[in-house]
Amino acid sequence: NASQEQNMAYSPKIFEAHFNAVTSYLISTIADNLESKSSYNEIIEPFIVVKSLPLKGGYMELPKDYRNFWEAGVSVKQDFSGNCNDDQSDLTESEFKSNIKKSKCTSRPLILLQQSEWDDRTTSSYKQPTYYDPCCRQVGGRKLQICPYDIPNVELRYIRNEKTVKFGYIMQPDDTYIFDESTSQDSEWTNAAFKPLYEGINTLYGIYTRDKEFREWGIELK
Repeated sequence: NASQEQNMAYSPKIFEAHFNAVTSYLISTIADNLESKSSYNEIIEPFIVVKSLPLKGGYMELPKDYRNFWEAGVSVKQDFSGNCNDDQSDLTESEFKSNIKKSKCTSRPLILLQQSEWDDRTTSSYKQPTYYDPCCRQVGGRKLQICPYDIPNVELRYIRNEKTVKFGYIMQPDDTYIFDESTSQDSEWTNAAFKPLYEGINTLYGIYTRDKEFREWGIELK
């Protein structure tokens, strides 16, 4: 019947799969463009977590909900002669910054390097990492290695794992469905992400329906 055909056209499960696929793709695309991160700050903001984390032997364990690196900073003496030795672990962002100010320390960005860049920097005779210009690399999937190795703490900003959106529904006798809030999981995006989400879902919908005119219309809107 007409209701059944309408529901089959774009079922909640298909929409759910499309939305989650676009979400994962969008986050990964943003994370892969760190050099342009200032233009994505508002879009990715719901997924950013800030933590002050301790190091052990130059290594830092990444949080369980870690997905992608965003940016990081370290606290060093204002004359860059060494690190600030006060224990900064388990502090809020404002407490971390307050302690830096009180201890006459300054914050320096921690640059994430690829393996070849790390090898080049750490073996160089003239551009080795310093307290002014520290760097890190990701190792083993769940750790960051920091250089200089004796920096005790890192303020890490990272992209956490996204929650899977679920469109809960209850089927009706006439093959229609109604929304079920109790079994649903809302999107975490804000309005800042509307345009890329809309374009991504439209693209997948056009492919799913094999609607050439719809796909062309979506391209015209971009």
